[in-house]
Amino acid sequence: MELEIRERFVISMCLPSKGTFKQFALKKELSKKLQFSDEEIKQFNIKFDEKSNSWSWDTSVDSKVNISLTTEEQQYLKQICESALETDSEFPDEVWNTLETIYDTL
Repeated sequence: MELEIRERFVISMCLPSKGTFKQFALKKELSKKLQFSDEEIKQFNIKFDEKSNSWSWDTSVDSKVNISLTTEEQQYLKQICESALETDSEFPDEVWNTLETIYDTL
């Protein structure tokens, strides 16, 4: 699955804080796959601004990365998107759009 930097951040943000042991194992593997390598941090110039509490990166660089997900991980990710989309949580429009795009891709 090809994911952009924004999508990787949004998925990480939406990972549930609790669940079954199987869900924990899937979340752990998914988190590992979503992490940015040192090379990616340099390539995309990823930075965290403590004042604004936000991440930034070089948007002029193609940031799509192919991340191999198992069928179980894809199903779990779809459940995460469904849960987020069905809540009353408030997110910026770009987060909703990203979740919807990921869900539709799966």
